[in-house]
Amino acid sequence: MTEIAVGVVIPMLNEIDHIGACASGVQAQTCPAEWIVEILVVDGGSLNEQIVQGLRAAARAMTSVQV
Repeated sequence: MTEIAVGVVIPMLNEIDHIGACASGVQAQTCPAEWIVEILVVDGGSLNEQIVQGLRAAARAMTSVQV
């Protein structure tokens, strides 16, 4: 069987209040178990603390994280 990979890119700029919910929403989508789902959070120039806090929020929202 051919593996199916789905990539989701989430652009972020000072989105500390929303990135966790956004990542959770992507992960909550129903996909077949054999699919590989990759979520990329891309920062567009947030303040340094925003980047760290945003990535932590996204990581907390997901069940498995690869950095």
